[in-house]
Amino acid sequence: MSAFITINSLPIEIFIEFFIKLDGYSLMKCREVCKKWKEAIDNNDILWQEVCRKEFKKSSRIAKKKSGDILTELPDGKFPVQLDVCERRSGPTIVAATFFELYMIDVKFFPGETTVKNTFTSNKLNMYKRLRCLKERLQSTLQQQDVTILENR
Repeated sequence: MSAFITINSLPIEIFIEFFIKLDGYSLMKCREVCKKWKEAIDNNDILWQEVCRKEFKKSSRIAKKKSGDILTELPDGKFPVQLDVCERRSGPTIVAATFFELYMIDVKFFPGETTVKNTFTSNKLNMYKRLRCLKERLQSTLQQQDVTILENR
C-alpha cells in the first residue's frame, strides 16, 4: 500500500487557504488548472471578497477623498450616478460617477463595513475585472492630474 497522497485527493478547503493569499491575476490563472479549482474559485464569495479588498481598498479610499472635491464642483449640483468613464482620443477620462461607483462598491461590497448590503454580484470574476479596470483608469487619471498640476506651477 502506498503512503503517497496525490494533490487531487486533498480537500478543496486546503486549496482555498492558498488561493486566499493570491492576487487576482494569479487567482484567474489558477482557475485554468482544472475543473475542480475553477469551480472552487468561482463559487467562493469570501475568496473573491478578500482578493478584491486587498487589491482595491486603497483605491476606494482615494476615490472617497477625491469624489467629495469633484462632486462639489459640478455646476448643477446634481449627483451624477449615471455617468461613467468617457473614452476620448487622449485616453479614458474618469468622470465623477466613476469615483462614486468605487465609493459605492467599497460601501456595499467589502465585508466588515457597518453599512454592508447584500449586493455582491453572482459573477465574481466580472466584478473583479470591473474593479481592476476602474482601478487602472483611476490611477492613470490621478497621474495625469499630478502631471498637469506640476506643469502649471
